[in-house]
This record gives sequence, structure tokens and C-alpha cells, in this order.
Amino acid sequence: MAAGAATAQAGRGIDSAGKAVSKGGQAMMRGGAALSGTGTGAVAGVPLAVAGAGVYAGGKATQLGGKTVKATGRRAQTAGKRQMVKGATKGAKAALTGEGSKIDNTWAGIMISVALFFDFIVAILNLLPVIGGFIGSAVNFFGFMVFIFWFLMRGVRLMTGKRLAAMGGGFIIEMIPIVNVLPGITASVVLTIASTRVKLPKALPTASIKSAKPRVGSNFRKAA
Repeated sequence: MAAGAATAQAGRGIDSAGKAVSKGGQAMMRGGAALSGTGTGAVAGVPLAVAGAGVYAGGKATQLGGKTVKATGRRAQTAGKRQMVKGATKGAKAALTGEGSKIDNTWAGIMISVALFFDFIVAILNLLPVIGGFIGSAVNFFGFMVFIFWFLMRGVRLMTGKRLAAMGGGFIIEMIPIVNVLPGITASVVLTIASTRVKLPKALPTASIKSAKPRVGSNFRKAA
């Protein structure tokens, strides 16, 4: 979409340049016509008028090229917006239904339920003075090992920035006695599952924009 906006902006610039050239050609034509009307400038006036006509035609061709480039840019912008909306809609649907994800809604529900069970056990253990927090940390360690293995078995790669942050942050929280009463395992599991579903829409390929650019030179030759 950004490339389309740049193309449209370039088209407006070319259009403006073409208008300026056309005005210059018209001025040359008027000057040539004025000279042709005088006795002394008749010889020079005709070539000047002819040259002015050529410049005017070139300006019109440049304007045509600018308008074509501008139209191409607008089409690219529209295509980019449509693709973004389509990608966002598809991403939202996938996030809700689990379509295309390695963890569908059934598995997501099971994993989150198990994570809640681990967090519930740790919360109960933290009611025990002193020793409960340390036992809870051991339970959390076992729980994280279970989910790491579980995610790997489902084909989810954990060595990515967002997933490492989700699992690593929850692991650190759950290893601290008393603080581990927080539902760190559940939060880590939910965030990791979400990362397998939410994807950004792809950008509009620049190759299609480049291939659609008009040949301003060819337009000039045709008009000339």
C-alpha cells in the first residue's frame, strides 16, 4: 500500500511536469505565431511555432504518462487495502477457530485446563508456611517441562522471540516462592497458543506494482 501511495505521488509529479511543459509549448507557439505576423520575424516565427507544437505534444504525452502512473498507484493502494482487510479478517477468524493452527480449539481447551490445574495445585501449596512455596516451585518446574514437551509434540517451535518471552517469563515467575501463586503457567500457555494463531497480513508484492508501471517514453513517442 505504501508503494502504491509513492507511485501515485510520482504520477502527480509527472503530471505537473507535463502541464508545465505543455504551457511552455503553448507559449512558444504563441510567440512563433506573433513573429510570423511581422515582416521581419516571419522566417524565424514558423520554426518557433513548429518547435512549440512539438514541445506542447511532448508535454501532453508526459501528462498522459503521469496520469497513467497515478492511476497505477491508486490501483496498487486499493489492492493493498483489500489485501490488508482480507488478511485481518482471515487472521481474526483463525484466532477464534484455530483454523490452520497446530493447536485447534479442542487441544487448546485441554492444555489450558491442565495449566489451570497446575496453577490451582500451586496456589493450594502456597497456603503451607515456608515449605509450600518451594514445593510449588518444584511443581511448576515439572508443569513447564510437561508443556514444553507437549508443544514440541504438537509441532510448535518454541525458539521464537514471542514464545520464548511467554514461556521464559512465566517460568521465572513460577520459580519464585510466594510469587508463584500467580497463574504463570496458564498465562504462558495461553500466550503461546495465541502466537500460533495470530499472524500479520502479507504485504502487497512490489513486483506486481513494478510490472504495472507504464512506459512514459513510449507514450511520448506515440504522441509525438
